[in-house]
Amino acid sequence: MSVPQEKIQRAGQIKAIGVDPRHPDQFVVEIPLNRAPDELWIRCFRHPLEGLFFLIPEIIGDKIRLSISERGLEDKVMWTLKNVDRANTCYDELVEKRVIRKKREQE
Repeated sequence: MSVPQEKIQRAGQIKAIGVDPRHPDQFVVEIPLNRAPDELWIRCFRHPLEGLFFLIPEIIGDKIRLSISERGLEDKVMWTLKNVDRANTCYDELVEKRVIRKKREQE
């Protein structure tokens, strides 16, 4: 059985990086994470159950990068942080299902 990892969470200050070159009416914000998530966690993060983004946040190493307008900044950052928590729950459930399936296969 695998050792549980520390949950993904915000780790430090949110930083404004600059204007998004692809969308000049928006700017890029980075949210640092305590560690780089694996692909399973990223899939959980990208399939939210609530809220919608015009542009899906990117995960680059141990950072979430958002391209957002100033008007929606606070709401989208808060939504993203809530989605980190939701992704942790999704991830834990999927890992637990994998562990149960492996146990059954070994029996």
